[in-house]
Amino acid sequence: FELLQWTSLHYNQYFENFECDANGVNARSILPLLDKENIAVFCLLKSADNSINLICNTHLFYNPRRGDIKLSQIHLLLEATYSLYKYSKETYGKVNLFLMGDFNLVPCSLFYRYLKDGHANFEEELTNQWSGQTMVKNVTINNDQKHYTLTTENTYQSNRSSVNVDKREIAKLIAALRQTEVNYNPSTNNFTIKIGEKITSQSDGQFYLSHKFGTSLKSIYAKVNEATVNEEINQIGKFVNPKKSTFESCFTHITQDMMATVDYIWTILDSYQPVRVLQLPGYKDMTNMKIIPNESYPSDHFSLVADLIRIKDATKNN
Repeated sequence: FELLQWTSLHYNQYFENFECDANGVNARSILPLLDKENIAVFCLLKSADNSINLICNTHLFYNPRRGDIKLSQIHLLLEATYSLYKYSKETYGKVNLFLMGDFNLVPCSLFYRYLKDGHANFEEELTNQWSGQTMVKNVTINNDQKHYTLTTENTYQSNRSSVNVDKREIAKLIAALRQTEVNYNPSTNNFTIKIGEKITSQSDGQFYLSHKFGTSLKSIYAKVNEATVNEEINQIGKFVNPKKSTFESCFTHITQDMMATVDYIWTILDSYQPVRVLQLPGYKDMTNMKIIPNESYPSDHFSLVADLIRIKDATKNN
């Protein structure tokens, strides 16, 4: 690969440096949420076959109780990635996007659907439920099917009837995020943020938020797992309900109180198509493995690996 350029997005750099009226309601709503030490790193690579690849790797805020912080980071990440992706396509033509990392959200969550579907309504859930992490903590794995269904299927359930959601704070946050723009500046090779001064109305409701990628982002593990779900090598085949499944892996992260998928490779592929992914350990492999890291796995997260083939080569082979 040839490195064409690289840059980074420090979510907290906007805490003190932003373009907005100091008295703006939106600025006061969002800025305190950005004072966390999380970043995203971007690089633009040219491969030997002249394909252009935009790579982004990030680690989002962990705290399951602070969905407001995580949503702010997700919005900035998607805004920045879209801006750089748009610039890259205008400059080079076809571009393959890889948006990956530890997102600290699970497939059964509202955040997962927001990334996948391009929009979500955040009215009915407490902020500590948006990532789904609290739903999968301390879940027994005695019943593997039950565990997979709870943590990985698209079965997020509203708890509106049993909780008192502070809708005023959520409405302020959503309004602030709607008016927040992140743009890539090629002359400085950096991102600039602008937070609007006025709260605008939206026909979909004050708790509705969308992002610019729409439904374009695809999880590479979900895509390949769905295509190979009936093959013997596929670890999730026996757990999948095709009508409900996200087709994500059983888990990518294991601690003493949680086994869940929190790591992803989201893609938009112009020049490649995925053909296989590294199958992660399944439940039967965890019999004698309580947590990671251990002597077999040096990290508390499993590595995600995908093999890609150029579209023209795939067509030739077919």
